[in-house]
Amino acid sequence: MQTVLKLFKLQIDNRYDILKTSNLKKMILQIVKYLILIFAITIVFGIVFFCIFLLGFKINAELIGIVLLITQLISLFFAIGNILTNLYFSKENELLMVLPATPNQLFVSKILVIYLQEMIVNSMIALPIFIALGVVGGLANVYYVSILILMIVFPILPIALASLISVPLMAIIKYLKSHTTLSIISILVLVATAVSLYLMIIGNMTSTFAIVSKQIETVRNINLKILEIGKDFILFYQLAMAMFSYAKWYWIAIFVSICFSILVLALVIIKPFYFKTAMSNLENSIKPLVKEQSFKKRTGFHSLLVKELLCLFRSPSAVFQYFLFTLLMPFIVFSYDKLMLSLAVSQAGEVMIAGSHVLIVAIFAMLSNIISATAISREGGNFYISKISPMNYFKFIAAKMVFNICFTFSALFVTMIVSMFYLTSWQVIMGTIAIMLASVGHIALSIDMDIKNPVLDWYSSEEMSKMGGTTAKSMIIGMIIAALLGIIIIMMAFSENVLLPWIIIILLSLVFCIHRVYILILRINMSYDKIEV
Repeated sequence: MQTVLKLFKLQIDNRYDILKTSNLKKMILQIVKYLILIFAITIVFGIVFFCIFLLGFKINAELIGIVLLITQLISLFFAIGNILTNLYFSKENELLMVLPATPNQLFVSKILVIYLQEMIVNSMIALPIFIALGVVGGLANVYYVSILILMIVFPILPIALASLISVPLMAIIKYLKSHTTLSIISILVLVATAVSLYLMIIGNMTSTFAIVSKQIETVRNINLKILEIGKDFILFYQLAMAMFSYAKWYWIAIFVSICFSILVLALVIIKPFYFKTAMSNLENSIKPLVKEQSFKKRTGFHSLLVKELLCLFRSPSAVFQYFLFTLLMPFIVFSYDKLMLSLAVSQAGEVMIAGSHVLIVAIFAMLSNIISATAISREGGNFYISKISPMNYFKFIAAKMVFNICFTFSALFVTMIVSMFYLTSWQVIMGTIAIMLASVGHIALSIDMDIKNPVLDWYSSEEMSKMGGTTAKSMIIGMIIAALLGIIIIMMAFSENVLLPWIIIILLSLVFCIHRVYILILRINMSYDKIEV
């Protein structure tokens, strides 16, 4: 067991600072950042749930059961990615398989790493959702105690199911690797299908809310529908009942038993498959495909932009990591707005919905900027090239800023055009201008943080997880900025001067933008030349 824990700590230390007990200060700081991020996400969910449940929706065991199922499905998708990355595609296998440890010890340590990563995912998604639901619904203490216990259990079932799914999925991936065009088409089809299903579900919901005059009747019907559907998912419904009463806690024991049974079966099945796949990857049997291309003459700045584009889009995982929020922004915002608009009953309520629109758009815009939080660190061991290239540092950073701005602004512009069809046009335009200005400031701030503390000691894509520290800071600050913009509009919904809150957020965003760009310029002058690989 001691060897397993050492292997586990070795792998975790390569990804996170949270278990680096040799540096207690750094470990505590990492935990504090992690807790602040969870708190920020909980606040956002709390605001959204408050706006929705204020209309009369009931928070009961049936609803909690449905939410349990949804969060487990979300966790399943992350688990599939974690298993593929940590078991089959990890470059750590080269090192770990030659260490003085048995295959079983190595396999168990890998599963523990995946479990911890799933625990982090659940604490960032499921935990804020359940806490926000509990606060909004005024639920009893037994609910919160149950959450603490279930957070330990939540990763088990997704890991078990993802392990079984990974076997046929690896066969598909192996085939697609040798067919690049087919691989890209498959990814696009999957994304389009997922977005279409999402829009279809939200569309059905908004059509239910379409008649404002029947809002009370509609809310009652939805509550009845939740009562009906929630009981169909027997296991999760009973688990939700256990969250409401200590007398039902035996269902938690039943859930844990089922999860462990499936997990043991899954691990027995995938263990031989893991070693076979990992060893075949070490043999490096796949020949790289090299295509001859004609020489193209570009300006220095244009070359830097093309470099950013090629470096990020050479990996589907990088596209999803950095641009998922950008791609989904128009769809999610449209669906959320249509849902909220169907519930509006007064002029002040419409202004509050406009404020919630600003909040949601700003959240997605700020999350689209996390690419800038690794602007320098993404260069890794090749950072020295930027210092010997025949271009000044400002042009190098400007290219990274423009690259991020192009994608974020494109998504904001599309979202603005779509939103103008169903929201007040001048509010949409002013809100978008404020978010654009705040977004530029946030991009400059994110790059500034990365210049101050870059992580350059990595040389392969599997080691890019080391860069997560600045990304987390960028996300926290981005959430705070988005919350401030939305809250200012919502809190001033009853103001006699309807233009005042919009002018305030534009001016605040402009000041923030100018200040952060100025600080970034100073940072480049003072610190960029001192960065060493």
